Amino acid sequence: MAPAAHAGPHDVDGFAMTSWEFREVRPGRADPFVVGASLGALHRALDGVPGLPWLTPATTQVTDALDVLEESGARPATEIAALRERHRAVLAELRGSAPVALLGDAHPGNLRRDDDGWFWVDLEETCTGPPEWDLAVAGGCDGVLAGYASVTGRVVDPASLGPFAAARDVEAAAWPAVMVLARPDTYAAAAQARIAQVLARVATGPGSAAAGRSSRPGPSRGSCS
Repeated sequence: MAPAAHAGPHDVDGFAMTSWEFREVRPGRADPFVVGASLGALHRALDGVPGLPWLTPATTQVTDALDVLEESGARPATEIAALRERHRAVLAELRGSAPVALLGDAHPGNLRRDDDGWFWVDLEETCTGPPEWDLAVAGGCDGVLAGYASVTGRVVDPASLGPFAAARDVEAAAWPAVMVLARPDTYAAAAQARIAQVLARVATGPGSAAAGRSSRPGPSRGSCS
């Protein structure tokens, strides 16, 4: 989806807002091969974009979220400490191939379709980092990896995605926990379940999450099937 002619950002009643082209979305989800191919096309299109931060969904977005939770007293201190330790552990395990410009939140629910074809939305987490991050978030199954390779020529080992999926799990726990502060009825149950899931994996090691099982809770979710 492309920015509108006067994209902004605009200050509207204290909120920073941007404007984007409107596209009439058709129903349906892309199959895994199309997800991978579309992700590869996006990585190629973003090649050379300057000034993008390094892997923010896995790094500062998590630390910022945990800081907010700590300052608000919304979660027990022992739980936040455990999440911080888990976060440090999974980041220490990340090993990826040559970095690219990433979508950042490449779960299949963010790939939409109109009469002109498939397009990605929700670029608020765009950053630079190993493609394994986007591929893990996208599902990481054989179809996604095959589609990605068909466009980029990069053959990615599925086993390399485990640590990235584990890092995504931590982000996917921290994000709804913060959202509870604004919308408790919507996010409280999801936050509790995600945090419990992440902390249950502490004893099994940072790379124990199965790749492709980490979509943020919310209106759009998807994984390889």
